[in-house]
Amino acid sequence: MLEEIWNIFQVACAGIITIGGAGAVIVGLYKWAKKPDDNRDELLKKHEELLDSDNKRLKELEKEQAEMKEAQSVLMKSILALMSHAIDGNHQEELKLARDDMQEYLLRR
Repeated sequence: MLEEIWNIFQVACAGIITIGGAGAVIVGLYKWAKKPDDNRDELLKKHEELLDSDNKRLKELEKEQAEMKEAQSVLMKSILALMSHAIDGNHQEELKLARDDMQEYLLRR
């Protein structure tokens, strides 16, 4: 009787060990099969972060470019007014307007 219980106990332990080993193999296979998806997800997340960073950088560059265009426009108008005044001595009103435009631009910055 004691021997039969011992045999049943050994068979139960062997079954548990076998099921545990099979479970470990199944979990390992599952992780191995899922790894390309995980790698792709990580790469996609990294690309999204880089894209967001690039979009922010591009918006800042576009804003700076617009500011530079405005500055160039003010400078070109001022130079044109100076040239007109230098040529014939008139155009004082244009010089005053160019000065006011430049003053306004510099105050806004």
